[in-house]
Amino acid sequence: MGNKIYYLIQKKFGSLKKLNHKKRLFISNKIFELAQNVNCETRNKRFLEIGTGRNILLPLGLWLKGASEVVTVDLNRYFDDKVFIQSLQWIIENKEIIKKNIPDIDNKRISLIESFIYQSENDVYDFLEKINISYIAPCDASKLPYKDNYFDFHISYTVLEHINVNSLFYIFKEAKRVINEKGCLIHLIDYTDHFSHSDPNLSKISFLSYSERKIDFLINNKYMYMNLLRHDDFIDFFEKNLFDIIYEENTIDENLLERLNKDKNQFNLREKYFKKNNEILATASSWFILR
Repeated sequence: MGNKIYYLIQKKFGSLKKLNHKKRLFISNKIFELAQNVNCETRNKRFLEIGTGRNILLPLGLWLKGASEVVTVDLNRYFDDKVFIQSLQWIIENKEIIKKNIPDIDNKRISLIESFIYQSENDVYDFLEKINISYIAPCDASKLPYKDNYFDFHISYTVLEHINVNSLFYIFKEAKRVINEKGCLIHLIDYTDHFSHSDPNLSKISFLSYSERKIDFLINNKYMYMNLLRHDDFIDFFEKNLFDIIYEENTIDENLLERLNKDKNQFNLREKYFKKNNEILATASSWFILR
């Protein structure tokens, strides 16, 4: 019942109100570019995504780009068949834009989507099996049903900020087991207060001023959990768990940084965040490539 209510809220007010098919699909292109920048071969490789969410657009984009197999896992089963079919229809309607914006896309795979959409009966799971995309949920990313060194890539898109530190430790311990020696981990972390995405009255670091009681009420739940780790905290986490950061790409909110430099006190930050330097606080997101 909780999941159904959450879905209705997302349809009315949240991320499902107006689906951004293009953004999610094109992230696959970014991941391929990042991998190639550090000399990681991407075509005909196996990808593991943690944190599927309600759609399988990112795995689909990886497959369109030439991945041989994509496994996407989630702790809760949020995937929605109807949303996925809408996304496939959007791909067909915009295939020329996609071909233009995603270099080296496999046209035969676009044709497979087209054939599926025009069938009289659409069995989403048969289609996913046919194109070698596996959706596994519920699934604990720290206990994966795959043999050692099975995957070439371990990826996520704005997921790590929603996982508590203890669980992160075991997820990344498992990542070391399932990723082969030439593989790498590629993750985008969104450090911003997610309520600020829909409320212009909030700053991107508003939640760093919340009391423990307010945190427990608003963000210590399975629907909007945020660990509040900052950029330096994640770097420390990766280094302590013996990962090499081989590439890092940060987005700094320059307006926020200017405000912090002018008057940091206006944000009423909790002491442990107030002590952090302003550039760390103004870091909105980061791509990490790890080995």
